[in-house]
Formats: sequence, C-alpha cells, structure tokens
Amino acid sequence: MYDWGSQVRLTVPSTFHGQLVGLCGAFGGQVGPLDLPLDTRSWSRGLVTNPCPLPQPSLGFSISCPTQLAQIFNAPKLCRLLQAPDGPFGRCLGHISPKAFLRICLQDVCHTHGQDLGLCDALTAYTAACQEAGIPVKLWRGPRLCPLTCPPRSHYSICARTCDGGCVQPTSPAHCSTQCYEGCECDPGFIFDGTDCVSQDHCGCFHSGRYIPVGEALILPGCQERCICLHGQGLQCQPFSCPQGTDCILDGGVRWCEPREGATCRLVPGGLFTTFDGFSGLTPIPVMSCAYELATLVGSRPQDPDWFHVIADFLPCPSCTALKPRVIIGFRDGCAAVGTNQEIWVNGQPASLPAQVCKGVVVRWAEGSRVVIIERSPMLRVLVGPEGAVSLRASPALRGRLRAACGNYNGIAADDLILPGGLRDASLVDVFQACRVRGFNNCTEKLVIPAVTQHFTV
Repeated sequence: MYDWGSQVRLTVPSTFHGQLVGLCGAFGGQVGPLDLPLDTRSWSRGLVTNPCPLPQPSLGFSISCPTQLAQIFNAPKLCRLLQAPDGPFGRCLGHISPKAFLRICLQDVCHTHGQDLGLCDALTAYTAACQEAGIPVKLWRGPRLCPLTCPPRSHYSICARTCDGGCVQPTSPAHCSTQCYEGCECDPGFIFDGTDCVSQDHCGCFHSGRYIPVGEALILPGCQERCICLHGQGLQCQPFSCPQGTDCILDGGVRWCEPREGATCRLVPGGLFTTFDGFSGLTPIPVMSCAYELATLVGSRPQDPDWFHVIADFLPCPSCTALKPRVIIGFRDGCAAVGTNQEIWVNGQPASLPAQVCKGVVVRWAEGSRVVIIERSPMLRVLVGPEGAVSLRASPALRGRLRAACGNYNGIAADDLILPGGLRDASLVDVFQACRVRGFNNCTEKLVIPAVTQHFTV
C-alpha cells in the first residue's frame, strides 16, 4: 500500500519467512540489528552503524540528536498525541505500542529543530498501523495540524474507502481490504478512474483487460489499427498505418510512429543500445547511480546558440536488471528533464505538458500515448517512453557534428567504439564509461552487462 506521499506498507505471506533482506528486515521471527529503525541511507550504503545515541533513560529508548539533551525533551510537547490515553489513538494504545512511532517523531522533530514535519509522518504512520489492525482512529488532522489537501471533486476522510467503486471495478473487481484508511475519497456522485474523480458516465474503456481513460488512444499489435476512447461512445477503432518514412516502435506496451529521416540513437533498458550509425549491442547497466552523456554538439559550448546535450542519469537500484534512466536535455537557454515515472521538469520546475523550454524547444506528449517528446525542430527530437526507452532523432544537418555514447553520426558504425584519444577495439561498456558526466554525481562504479535479454516486437 502506497499513500502517494510518505508511506509504503508491505504485507507478505508466511511462505516468505526467513527469505527477505533489506530495510524491512529478514522476517525471521526475531528482532535483530537490521530490524531496528535505521536511517535509510545506512542500508543503501550497505552499512549498519550506531550513531552514538545519547542516554535518555526516562524515554525508555535512545535517539541520536545533534542538539543538547535539554532541547530533545521539548520534542514530546509536539509528539504527545501519540500516547495520550484520551487522544485520537486512545483505543489503539493497548494493541499497538506507540513507542517506535514516538521514537521516530522525537528523532525527526529534533533533527528539524522543532518543526512538525516529523510529527506529521509519525502520526500518519501510527494511524495506518492502527487502521491496518482494524482499530478505529479519531480525526486528528486540522487546518493547523498536518492539513491534507485533496484533489478536485474529492475530500479527506479519516476512514476512506478508496478501493471501492472505481471505474476499473466492473470488469476487474478489486480485492479490497475490509479495513479503511485515512485519505482522499471521491465526493458523492463521483468515482475514481485511476487519476481523477469523475462522474460514472466519464469512465473510460476496456481493451484486452486494459483500462483506457477517455481521450486516450492506443495502437493495436501489428500497428494496423488505432483506437480511441470517446465519451459516451466507448472504444472506437479505425484502420491505421504509420506514415511513410516512419517505423512503429513499442515501449512498455505503448506504440508510436518514429520518423526514419535522419538518424536515430536508441537506448532500451534491458534491451539494445543502437548508435546513430547503426552499431548495436546490449545496453550496459550501471550497478549504482551514474549519469552518461548520450549526445552533444561537437565544438560548441553551453553559451553557443546551437549547443545541446542529452544525458541519461541512472538512479540507484542495485537489484534491478533493467534500470530506467532519468533523461535530461540541456540547451543554451533552458533545460528539460523526464523522471523515471515520467515526471516533467522544465527549467528546474515541475511542469504540465505541453510546455516551452526556450525559444524553439517544446515538450509535449506524443499523440494518444504516454511518450514524452522534447523537440527542437527540425534539428533534434528526443522521445522518452513510459518504460525508460530513449530515442534520439538527429537531422541530416547534424551529420558529423555529434559526439558521446550515441556516436559521431558520420555513417561509419565501425568507429563508434573508438574512445576519446583514439583507443580502438573498445567495448560498449568502455564507451559508456568514457561518456560519464564528470561532476554530475558520483560515478565511480563499474558497469555490468545484464544477464537477461528482452525481445521488443510490434
């Protein structure tokens, strides 16, 4: 369960007993060092450290805090709701100990110098734990205490049934928990369509078990039929073919038409990496975070009008076999970024599409799909698919003017494995290592080749 904010709750069957590792513990039946509340950064570094906690016998536990001991004991004034017998959690105190949540609250309030950010997280977490156990919690949020703003046509409830009555339910009944959880629920007369609260007659369509919101289109397998979900008319399909000079591309179940004019460099996580000149090999995977330059204009600087560069920034995920990159495209007068969940930033600010990055550069959705297009027409087009595939389309005017991992676009695939300095017979892994973005983040880790190859077909 994820509340789209600060909480993730995992429930696993007993068959996983003793087979788990990670922040949530080993599920071995005993509380060990790794089952204690730790800074998540400690686990991500592979370390379990003791930050020399201060002795606080009256609390029954210890917390680490950079402030003086006297200041720490002011924190309970903010965290007192967690253990007040006549407070919102009174009925829960005898069933679920608030001690762990109190510890988190005190620790966070201390580190934020008395701010209530940690308080809100602790109260929210204890609320979820009590409700998970089927114990009712009284309303505790208010205009001055951790207010929660809900989207249009919805409202906050301490006991919301957000799983019931959604648009998807008629053909795919949800297995809802009998418990309720605090959160936002649709106003009377509206139901949830997966994104917004809509009236029932504005629910989308279904195709092969997939829910399609109103106004969204999809290209069917074979790329010979395109369907769009229309309000009040259901799914309407018509014969379709990609325009001449384009190819039908599949990424994460989404198809789109990509122009063949010019040259294309494509990076598919878990699949193939192909340079502008056609050299192809399995996409290397960074073990930890690292950013790689895919393309940049030769002989230009960030101050030059035509300058651009395209970066694939792989965020940490040691256990992943196919990392999705965050894609960053920089121009002289602006910058656009597409996150791993297709969050869009334009010049450092969250943005909705379409949006203008700078003169001549726009960001928009591809028609009828969840593919993001960043375009400086007619020179460069970058497409980012929902599963992390990145496609760079360069016009013939850029021939011989590019460098970095996607190659120099000179029509010769054989020299795409020549490293800066003239070193020949390199591998694709070597090329990516040589194209690390210095100073972008810590890029000292090696690359590995994934053991599994995914096949991408239309």
